[in-house]
Amino acid sequence: MSEITDWITAVATAFSTVGIGFAYSQLRMSQNIAQLKFEDSMAKEYRDLVNRLPTKALLGATLSEDEYQNAFDDLFHYIDLSNEQVFLRQQNRVRIVVWENWNKGIQHNLSLPAFHQAWCEIKSHSISFQELKALERADFKTDPLLLGNTKKSFCQMLRKLVLCFLCLFLFTGVANAVLQEDILKLHSAAEQGDVSAQCMLGSIYYEGDSVTMDYAEAAKWFRLASEQGDAAAQLILGIMYYDGSGVKQNYAEAAKWYRIAAQQGNAGAQCNLGVMYCNGNSVKQDYYEAIKWYSLAAQQGNAGGQCNLGVMYEKGQGVRQSYTDAIKWFLLAAQQGNAEAQFNLGIFYQ
Repeated sequence: MSEITDWITAVATAFSTVGIGFAYSQLRMSQNIAQLKFEDSMAKEYRDLVNRLPTKALLGATLSEDEYQNAFDDLFHYIDLSNEQVFLRQQNRVRIVVWENWNKGIQHNLSLPAFHQAWCEIKSHSISFQELKALERADFKTDPLLLGNTKKSFCQMLRKLVLCFLCLFLFTGVANAVLQEDILKLHSAAEQGDVSAQCMLGSIYYEGDSVTMDYAEAAKWFRLASEQGDAAAQLILGIMYYDGSGVKQNYAEAAKWYRIAAQQGNAGAQCNLGVMYCNGNSVKQDYYEAIKWYSLAAQQGNAGGQCNLGVMYEKGQGVRQSYTDAIKWFLLAAQQGNAEAQFNLGIFYQ
């Protein structure tokens, strides 16, 4: 009976709360930004922890007893972090695409000798880590969001879906009107030189979010933000020049904006600038310069930079050839879901 009452309450709320459409349109962007920042903080915590773990353990080598004991605390912290990642997905705190990358990394690492030994020891002595244990029982194939759902939680999820569909059906017109009003406000702020508004407008036109996709209009706003020193806008403008999206393709302009953003510490721009030096796109081919920018990007956790740095070590381009270093960087990139690094790593293990 209480379930029926809850359903009635949910439906009544949908019909009575006219402001839901407005709230949805206002909160959607801020929620997405907050979630991305949270996911980035988790990625940084993971990178910091991995940097403390023995390279031998990450490469799948068996540790001596002394090495294992010295590394056990960090191995424990890794497993604790993995359990937290499962829990966060259970609570729907992270996106499915992020979880899939985490899941691949957890499954791969727990198959390595040192990690497997630590996990077996921890399981035998601790009643905690229930989330990670449940994922393991499901052979890492079930989304934690679906693990252990009771009838009550299923009904709660279903009620939320019904509420969302009702809101979308009833308030689409309201939401669209609000979005259009918001875009007009963004235009006004952007025209007055607000960098954040310029970046947001550029993103809206680039993605076609609530407006007709228009790369030329996106490039206009990203350029204005870039000229005010916004590194993220400079990176995107560089990509647009590289691809010829909304502007005439121009590798020299792409390199110019990549360099400006890279010098501000933007990891994506550092990686892309490294690619241009590696391939000789509008700049003189220079493996040493490519290594410099790949290294800066890789040290910030950029998976593309890590993978490309691994390729340079594998081929001995700009650095002394080192398969050990190549595997190290491929492994770090692969654990973030980089497909090229995973492929390259697979060849080494054949």
